[in-house]
Amino acid sequence: MREHMKTRGKPPTLSVIPGLSSKQIEELGKAAADEARNSPRIAIIGQTGVGKTSTINAMFNAGLEISHVRACTQDSQEFEVPVSELNGSKGIIKIYDMPGLGEDLDADERHKVTYKRVLAICDVAVWVLDGVTRAYTPTQLALRDVVGAAMGDLDRLVIGINKIDLIQPGVWNEKYNLPSPEQEPSITEKIDDVLEKIGKVCSIPRSRIIPYSAMRWYRLADLLGAMLDACPKERAWVLYEIASLADFLAKVDPKVRQTL
Repeated sequence: MREHMKTRGKPPTLSVIPGLSSKQIEELGKAAADEARNSPRIAIIGQTGVGKTSTINAMFNAGLEISHVRACTQDSQEFEVPVSELNGSKGIIKIYDMPGLGEDLDADERHKVTYKRVLAICDVAVWVLDGVTRAYTPTQLALRDVVGAAMGDLDRLVIGINKIDLIQPGVWNEKYNLPSPEQEPSITEKIDDVLEKIGKVCSIPRSRIIPYSAMRWYRLADLLGAMLDACPKERAWVLYEIASLADFLAKVDPKVRQTL
């Protein structure tokens, strides 16, 4: 994963491309700079209650409101996440926290209009799926009739299987912040099941189906890697350069972390 992140999406060094004149190098450099100023746009989508907002908070430290009783997001929330390093600003990522589908018939009709408007301008869409659900029909219908219609195709789609820490049987290993041995086979089986069910409405590589936990900060880097893979190549390096993730090791037992 780390090697993938080091190389994926990075632009070539213009000065070493053979056959380019100094003027062409200057023009390409200007185009690359212009592209970098256009913030990457990411839509977090899915059914209501699956953890879309929690995912955004975990990945980008956004501090958005979360409710465990009713849906909070009733319209797309566009916000800019400033990402910084110790030596200064890296740039801005534009995140769209989309309203959850499946809450109500009337609400869904409004949300379909919102999805169509927002997804048309996004680099990547991440469909968040509840890791413990066995009901795939609502997801299949939404991907086919709403998301697919809005994006034209689903080449820029990533499936994130959230709440993987709750999968049965077994209990999450909190000390190491990792799945227990009992959970590991179930996670693999879950990926296979999602691939089969989603494959009935769209073709998606297995590498873009990522089990993760927003609450545990588990496999956020892999989720970002899948987003880079789905992002158009001319935009992927922009996202790579300015991304910043919560480190799941922060949730590991301090004594274990010190040993590591």
